[in-house]
Formats: sequence, C-alpha cells, structure tokens
Amino acid sequence: MDKADYRRRIEDHLGSNNSRQVWHGVQNLTNYRTNIGATDGDLALAEELNIIFARFEAGAETAQPHQAHSSMILTFEEHETNDIEVPE
Repeated sequence: MDKADYRRRIEDHLGSNNSRQVWHGVQNLTNYRTNIGATDGDLALAEELNIIFARFEAGAETAQPHQAHSSMILTFEEHETNDIEVPE
C-alpha cells in the first residue's frame, strides 16, 4: 500500500467519524509505541521526584521566596532622574 492509498484510507475513517481508526492510523504512520514498562519503578524515586517538582506548585508551603542578591547596586545618573516626581 503506498502513501496516497494509506492517506485516503485514514481520510475515509475521518470522514465516517471513526476516530479510533484515525488515531490507530496516525500511530502506525508515526511508529508510536506505548511504553508498557513505564509504570514499573521505585517508590523512593517517585517520592523524590514528587518532592523536587512540588516546589513548583503555586502556594507550596516549602517554597522559599526569591531573594535579590545583596551585591546588586542600582545607580542612576542625574539626567536619568530629572523626569521623576517625588511625592512629598
């Protein structure tokens, strides 16, 4: 079966609302394979990864606020501040 025939076959499945066969065809074209061994793993590794990635969650209690470097000094030249109004 050549590419044009295969494309027409997938398009026919798409036209008949047969999404299961469409996805099967796309997976076949892209050589997609499920990773059956992905669920086999070490519980300690899973917990370590949870701790690492939990710090990225919003509102995480363990997240530390970002602190600016104390060595950074902000300087201005006088001509850069002429247009700034200082409240009294």
